[in-house]
Amino acid sequence: MAELDDETALEQERIRQVGGGRKSALETIDGLDEVFLRVLEQHTAGSPTNETLKWTNLKRHEIVALLKDEGIEVSVTVVDQLLEKHNFRKRKAVKALATGESEHRNE
Repeated sequence: MAELDDETALEQERIRQVGGGRKSALETIDGLDEVFLRVLEQHTAGSPTNETLKWTNLKRHEIVALLKDEGIEVSVTVVDQLLEKHNFRKRKAVKALATGESEHRNE
């Protein structure tokens, strides 16, 4: 009932304080970024024309298993956050129709 008598408490627009709740695993686990990059080092490729474009051939659950081997237990969600943080993209095969005819196709 003390909150009802306190006028400053009644003027607040938020019920909960800013910054409350559980901290992200990216913030709480020391050395996570370094171990993540070390795990992906042998499984990373990139575009020769665009340095910022890179991808990995590992699946998310495979990355989780490799991190666990290094002593860091994280979920697939944390791996998703790490992949996004370090600008990894999903690579997929794209079927494209031929745009023109080749002169020597049937030779």
